[in-house]
Amino acid sequence: MKKLNISVAAEPVFHIGEFPVTNSLLTSVVVMVVFLIIAVKAYFGSGKGRKKLPLWIRVVTEGVYNFLIWEYHHGEKVLVPFLRSPNASLSITIALALISVVTVQILSIKALGGKKYLGKFFNFKNPINGFVGILELISEFSKILSFSFRLFGNVFAGEVLLMVMMFLIPLIIPVPFLILEIFVGLIQALVFTMLTTIFIVVATEEHH
Repeated sequence: MKKLNISVAAEPVFHIGEFPVTNSLLTSVVVMVVFLIIAVKAYFGSGKGRKKLPLWIRVVTEGVYNFLIWEYHHGEKVLVPFLRSPNASLSITIALALISVVTVQILSIKALGGKKYLGKFFNFKNPINGFVGILELISEFSKILSFSFRLFGNVFAGEVLLMVMMFLIPLIIPVPFLILEIFVGLIQALVFTMLTTIFIVVATEEHH
């Protein structure tokens, strides 16, 4: 009697030397080859050849290009993305940084009280404490800059990379970069959240 085999890991179907070729890898290669053939035919084919492409391929391709628009700047036609990540705008990242830093300060006041909170920044019992307090105050303001510019820089750089790749090689090639930027976006969200959490923990602890 035949048995049904369900495996979480992909099963190897053959080997190239010591390298196992799994069924999922084989499927991925076949799909990539098919899409590559379609892309090459669409890009290098004549106008007549392009008309023979299946309707759904043209619909999908035109749908992707509809996310891009052309505008004239200083008399020159330039490519402008119709959609853009919110965090690729410095005003959005500054707003997020302000929310994060203000939340940290509010929770710190709530946990320590107003007197102890101000004492972290304005302690003039001796010159060293006064200098350390000024540094603490500067560091709180610098968090706004570090938060906003870190997030903006990473996301904006990814947007530029995607735009350049789509402009140079509009089909197939930008897909890995898009996946990479999704991963980078998740990492940036995690970093932003973790740093805010750490700052909250540090700010709500009483200094001795």
